[in-house]
Amino acid sequence: MSPSSIIGKEMVYRMTITRTPGQYNVPAIKKAVHNRLSRLWRDATKVFVNTLIESMYDNYAKVDTGMSKASVLPLAGQVRRKSALAATIQGKGPKRFGGQNIGALYKPPGLERSIARGEELGRKAFILSFGDLNNPTFVLDFRIVVLQHQIHEAHWDSLNKALEAMKRWIADNKFKSQYVD
Repeated sequence: MSPSSIIGKEMVYRMTITRTPGQYNVPAIKKAVHNRLSRLWRDATKVFVNTLIESMYDNYAKVDTGMSKASVLPLAGQVRRKSALAATIQGKGPKRFGGQNIGALYKPPGLERSIARGEELGRKAFILSFGDLNNPTFVLDFRIVVLQHQIHEAHWDSLNKALEAMKRWIADNKFKSQYVD
């Protein structure tokens, strides 16, 4: 009988897979799986970062110095997106109220509102982990560390938009060939 048989008007293909006894290279398999999952997590984090920045740009009228957006740059650097995003972050300069620079409202004194300060604060704004071969735990924990971002987050809704975009991206891409074999 041929490898396929005709049942009614449909053709059914049968395939048999046999495995020869032997040892598997478990460390190599673990490494390959971890590398693929790490790539998936890194690319999903890029989507998170891009969406976070874009949702703040949708509300550019509220941006004074660019400090809120700059706080995302350290995370962007971890997923190889920093230089692309850094060029797009601009502020309008410090805003003044009655002759007083709003930067004076930040404590301790001398810490101005600026892109550089936002980036400095952003270094403590996130935890990004890919685990290791024996414990492949993937973590992204992002916190708002800039007062201006916290004030406008209710209107921007940037974190929820970014998280939803990340989840949607993972669901749409998890079975693509660069992430699975």
